[in-house]
Amino acid sequence: LEDVDKFLEHVHPADRKAVEKRFQEKRTEKYTVKYRFLNPEQETIWLEVFSEPIIEREVIYMGRLGVLRDVTVSIHREDALREAMKKTERALELADLYEWEYDVKTRRFKATERMCSQLFLQPGKYSFSAEELLTRIDQETRKKFLQLFGPDGSGFTGNMETEMRFHRVDGEVFYLKTFGAGVQDETGKTIKRFGLIQDITKLRRTEKALEESEQEKNLVLDTIDIGLALLTPDRRFIWANKALCEIFDTDPKTLLTGELCYMLHDQERKPCDNCPIPEAIRTQKTLTSEVILKDKTLSITAAPYVDQYGDVNRIITMVHNITEQKQIGLQLLHSQKMEAIGRMAGGIAHDFNNILHVILGYTELAEESCDEETREFMEPILESAHKGNELVRQLLNFSSTESNYTPKYIDLNKSLPVFSNWIKRLIGEHIRVKLSISETLPGIVADSSQLDQALMNLCVNARDAMPDGGDLLIKAEVKDVESQASYQKQVLKPGKYVSVKVCD
Repeated sequence: LEDVDKFLEHVHPADRKAVEKRFQEKRTEKYTVKYRFLNPEQETIWLEVFSEPIIEREVIYMGRLGVLRDVTVSIHREDALREAMKKTERALELADLYEWEYDVKTRRFKATERMCSQLFLQPGKYSFSAEELLTRIDQETRKKFLQLFGPDGSGFTGNMETEMRFHRVDGEVFYLKTFGAGVQDETGKTIKRFGLIQDITKLRRTEKALEESEQEKNLVLDTIDIGLALLTPDRRFIWANKALCEIFDTDPKTLLTGELCYMLHDQERKPCDNCPIPEAIRTQKTLTSEVILKDKTLSITAAPYVDQYGDVNRIITMVHNITEQKQIGLQLLHSQKMEAIGRMAGGIAHDFNNILHVILGYTELAEESCDEETREFMEPILESAHKGNELVRQLLNFSSTESNYTPKYIDLNKSLPVFSNWIKRLIGEHIRVKLSISETLPGIVADSSQLDQALMNLCVNARDAMPDGGDLLIKAEVKDVESQASYQKQVLKPGKYVSVKVCD
């Protein structure tokens, strides 16, 4: 190494000129430099050189004295540390994380340039007092800030994680999530705090938008009077609308706990008979069937949701309460049956009326030409024929479909007993018919056919309400209406009225 050129051959080509220049210079100061060398295996190593001049008689420059130290490991560590710091800074930037530091004694925050520029819109400022930040914090979260960074410095001693809402200098509101830890002195007192801040404004706005979208969806679906639900293949509730909760007499919280759909009405833990869900899963087709639940009849439609792998992982169900429709259908069937009976009764009445006319006519002729003794036998025949004629009239009234209103004077004291006897034969012997008529009952003006039809309908309904038998009371009395009243959308003027009730 006594030869400078030999020495320079070991210097890395990138640093060789700079080292050669230092050999040529007669610098009189001390210095420390680092440059690269190549070892015999041509590997690059870093040397740190401490050098000072050799001066004789304080003026003559004789050369330099130096110490060389291998700092390759430390250089590599510094490079790795710098690279790690760059990666950390990049990761923090990608995650919208910002570094901060808080001095408990001075109550001042230090922040990174990126945080000051992007969040606080104050580039070039890196320090804030606690009071400055307090003015930016939303009223709802200000108390939380004071608890953590209060004047006494006792807000927290360990790790912390909290969320706060800030108002930027331009008025925009943003949400920050703060993570931090404390640094204690030898007495255990917290002297500094440091940590990270994450901007979660986009996250909170997205959550709010999703919540509003969910509320709007539920608002629309809850206005539909058909029950809608989302189920798992094993029939557990994921979601249900308001109409379905009303059908099953339950609340949404119960349905959203993974409750089995059939457990809402059947504690024996068995699926409903005729449930369309299993067959819909098997065939992967939408199916509809009727299911009877105690006093309700439901029309249930099951629509399977098939995923990209061909499996059914959700069932969309539509439940429609058709109990009232079923009842209306039965009433319609009953009405049609009564109409058929009326037509049949009308046909029989017409035929029977023709027979009665022949009996009455020939009996009256015979009564005119017979003697007194024979006439006594004719009277019961005529009386029975007239009763039969009255019965025919009632049958014709019952079968009449005309809506012509023909009012006439009616004495209920006479007509109601006749109706009572006739209705006994219609409703059956298992029901006892009782009649109660007020002694002061006046006559009325009404259409006898419509009156008989109304009373007959009430009596038939009363009979249907007493399948095991009972008492049927027909009561007529006087009602005094003192002031104008509304009844069945009709206005009754003050005065006396006759009230006819049918009670089972």
